Amino acid sequence: MVAGESRLCEDACVKTRRRSFKKQQFQGRRPEGGPPRPPAPKPTRLVAQVQEVGAHMVGKVLHKELVSLDFALDVPQNLELRHGDFVEGRVVEGARQRLNVLRKVEESEAATLAAICNHGLQIEYPKEAVTEAEKLPAYSWDKAEKRVDWRKLPFVTIDGEDARDFDDAVWAEAKKNGAFTVKVAIADVAHYVAEGGDLDRAALERGNSTYFPDRVLPMLPERLSNDLCSLRPDVDRPVLGVTMEFDAHGRMVGYEFVRACIHSAARLTYTQVEAEIEGKAPALPAGVAAAAAQLKLAYDGLAKARVARGALDLDLPEVKLELDEKNRVKKVGVRPRLTSHRLIEEMMIAANVAAADMLSKQGGGGLYRIHPEPSKEKLLTLKGVLGPLGFTVPAPNAGPKGWAKLVGQVAAHPAALTLMRAILQSQQQAKYDPENIGHYGLALPLYSHFTSPIRRYADLVVHRALLRMLGVKGEDGAEVWPVQKLARIAEGINMSERKSQMAEWEARDRMVAQHFVGLVGKVFPAVVVGVQPFGCFVAVEAMAEGLLPKWLLGFDWVYVGGMNAFRKIRGGKGLLRVGSRLEVVLREADPLGGRLTFGPVGGDAD
Repeated sequence: MVAGESRLCEDACVKTRRRSFKKQQFQGRRPEGGPPRPPAPKPTRLVAQVQEVGAHMVGKVLHKELVSLDFALDVPQNLELRHGDFVEGRVVEGARQRLNVLRKVEESEAATLAAICNHGLQIEYPKEAVTEAEKLPAYSWDKAEKRVDWRKLPFVTIDGEDARDFDDAVWAEAKKNGAFTVKVAIADVAHYVAEGGDLDRAALERGNSTYFPDRVLPMLPERLSNDLCSLRPDVDRPVLGVTMEFDAHGRMVGYEFVRACIHSAARLTYTQVEAEIEGKAPALPAGVAAAAAQLKLAYDGLAKARVARGALDLDLPEVKLELDEKNRVKKVGVRPRLTSHRLIEEMMIAANVAAADMLSKQGGGGLYRIHPEPSKEKLLTLKGVLGPLGFTVPAPNAGPKGWAKLVGQVAAHPAALTLMRAILQSQQQAKYDPENIGHYGLALPLYSHFTSPIRRYADLVVHRALLRMLGVKGEDGAEVWPVQKLARIAEGINMSERKSQMAEWEARDRMVAQHFVGLVGKVFPAVVVGVQPFGCFVAVEAMAEGLLPKWLLGFDWVYVGGMNAFRKIRGGKGLLRVGSRLEVVLREADPLGGRLTFGPVGGDAD
């Protein structure tokens, strides 16, 4: 489970998740820290379900803070509404709880549209930006452009089966002494998107792409993200690439950034590459198989270096929502975690490190992806969770290796998944900043985001900074951006990232709750993932989370703050704390609010 960007290596590995427009988060509580939460949104539009109350029609809005209120509906004369219909409406200015209904909404799109409205995300692009995108010509190789010709190298893209855009390609070559070379080619978005243009302003306003279970709000129009900047096989594509040299221990000993052109040899999937790694049929074509084998050898070296530096790897499962033809959740499961995922992640991390190093050494005025060490308050909270179970939480100055040791110990616990989640929540959230402080979770003194400029504006900023270092002047003619300008950009995209993250969680939670409506009354094995004075948060089937409220536990249970647990004081012994297992019955599934409520089945918790 990511919680956000996530596994701490989310910065690179989110690439392996975004293809299916999903995030790996449980429902309910969210990791704190990092960029501040956006202020409580005051949406101008809301999605509501029409309900009959006496002789009147009212709207129950799909908003967690407002779902208990009845909104009066101003309905156009030509629009006929019935009980249970969903509508999109504009909040009537100056009126309390009143919506001017704009249109009907299909039930299948209500959950995602509500999240979009609640967090003020944009669906449509400004006409000027769309026009600029449509006028962009397709790329054709031109020697006069002075790009390095990488077209004969067997670059491949590796993505999910349902991917539509391929913005990164990789190539590797192992050497006899154990050293190896890796080339990472990233779509040259800066070739198409001019600084200060309509497209650029629209992308900056969005800050990043937002991924929902059933749709995506791209940072850039599809003309770019799914066409011009997609590194499809058998076509020439402009890229900003980096060649990285590694020694036999997987340590980077040199790198070089260039503007280049590639001709991708194949569009591979994670499943295909995994089968090739494991020696299972069907085999890839000979030339492509040889390229994949070289990539695997390079990955083995990078993995050694990751272990040696003590990077924190909270390898939590990704929740997978399978939708039917009407975009309703038909199955909630867990996506397998493959070696092929890790292969791409490590190569993206390496490219990001090289970009950050170049920014630092040449003063290029880009943005770093920083991750502070855990705060003392968070460490105290974690000690309250892990201490009673016999685990020792590292001291603030213990460094990432201390955390890696703890993760290794927790992995053997029966409730490892839940405890890993608690460790994740103790960490700060990564964010963008023009001043570098390093990335604590990845155990890296320098880190940036370079590998996804079609979906993160921060990466486009880094591309432009690198290009200036390569002698490509920006629109303003300056060699570097002023720090004040970069700070303003960083602040804006940190807020945009957080807003998108919250919208993604909200839509996912609501869709899961909708799926669980048909399971009310079912008994589930559960594990406690959080304890508060008002009740316990429990996860069922390692994929959905809800509340077991104190009032359903009854008077036999009391909250003990010093233990961060509920203790049974009558009718036998029992203790509910993070990691405890018990059986629960689903009492309520609220698809409007995106909440699940569970009750105890009976018996004592372990």
